[in-house]
Amino acid sequence: MMTKNGAGRIVVLVLAVAMLAVGCGKKPKLNLEGLQNNPPGSQGGAMAGGDGGFAGGGLTPGELDPLFVPGAGAGAGAGAGAAGAGNLAGGWNPLGGPLGTADSFLKNGSYWNDKIYFDYNRSEVRASERPKLDALAGHLRENAAFGVVIEGHCDERGSDEYNRSLSERRSLSVREYLVSLGIDGGRMHTISYGEDRPAVVNAVTEADHQNNRRAEFLIGEKK
Repeated sequence: MMTKNGAGRIVVLVLAVAMLAVGCGKKPKLNLEGLQNNPPGSQGGAMAGGDGGFAGGGLTPGELDPLFVPGAGAGAGAGAGAAGAGNLAGGWNPLGGPLGTADSFLKNGSYWNDKIYFDYNRSEVRASERPKLDALAGHLRENAAFGVVIEGHCDERGSDEYNRSLSERRSLSVREYLVSLGIDGGRMHTISYGEDRPAVVNAVTEADHQNNRRAEFLIGEKK
């Protein structure tokens, strides 16, 4: 006859196996502990992969910058601590919504006629895209009362967490380039939409995905 202790061990074992099976079926979660102390541009993240995916079956060192709100600690390039550089002062923003808002920064905003596009899983401004930003900088110089909201976007591949951060890196990269052209950082504000606002919904081809890896510009009177 099986003892109570023996039966209890079997129950515990069955429960452990069931929990393990459920856990393996879930999308991997990112360990964000301590990342807030790493500035954008560092290699502090332990994540890698697609336009936000994972490389292989595990987490390996990659290019992902942390979900860090500029202005709440270390900066992100020249003038990153200036007004408009970040999204929320002093902490993290929930992953359920975009990092940043435009309503508190601009009035009577409208979209600039050009977008810039990024390589897969990259945030650097392409040399071929720089003339578009040169033109945008010229427009801002001619209209001193205007500000610009820089919206970063990703394609849908990869985790929500990664894509939210990658789109932030893209908007910050654009901001840094405009600062290098002499535009005051206080006239710029970044928003990171991740994969939430695709230009091509349900993208299939690489050309579709390319259209979703972009930055857009909302221009209007700065509040």
